[in-house]
Amino acid sequence: MLTTGTAALATITSLLAAFKADRSATQQGEFNDFITWLTEKNHNQVVEFLTQNQTTTISIKTILNQNHEQLVERLKSLEDAMFSIAINSPTFQTLAKAINPEAPELSIQAKNILKFIFKDGTGAFSIKKGIDEKLQFIGLNTRPSNEMLSEPRFLQEDLESLVNCGFFLFPTNNNPQYSITRQGIKFAQSLIEAESSEI
Repeated sequence: MLTTGTAALATITSLLAAFKADRSATQQGEFNDFITWLTEKNHNQVVEFLTQNQTTTISIKTILNQNHEQLVERLKSLEDAMFSIAINSPTFQTLAKAINPEAPELSIQAKNILKFIFKDGTGAFSIKKGIDEKLQFIGLNTRPSNEMLSEPRFLQEDLESLVNCGFFLFPTNNNPQYSITRQGIKFAQSLIEAESSEI
């Protein structure tokens, strides 16, 4: 049952990916084809949801009109992002690992960085090497501990993982800082709550 917007999005996204996987690159796949395919697969509730909502219908048509390879790539990126969140969630980690044992998981250092930035409250920071060649976090209220940076040589890799999960925004020319996202804040809170429940 599509009880929430999140459930509906996850369901429709996975079905779009399966639909495109069933078709060759030369088959564009129009809205009516997708509806027929859903009906054949007995996804009647999804069919009803899509056909009764004009905005959703238009959105699906727009998505299906995209280039086949680009659409498949974007659906995979979205699927990977959702899976990354699941495998790093205390609630869904076991299930996600059972589905894909080889899926990458955030390191302890990456999780510690996320929790630290959340607790610090500034929301944004940059990194540079000090005179002693050690990496320094700039713009924070609190100095990071050695425990948080347990693997400093993998710091860049961990920051990129946090960006890929949607927990940080990557620095740009306009904003040369890493910035925690709303999603990052929610995930940091879930990690802290999970740790509290284990005590």
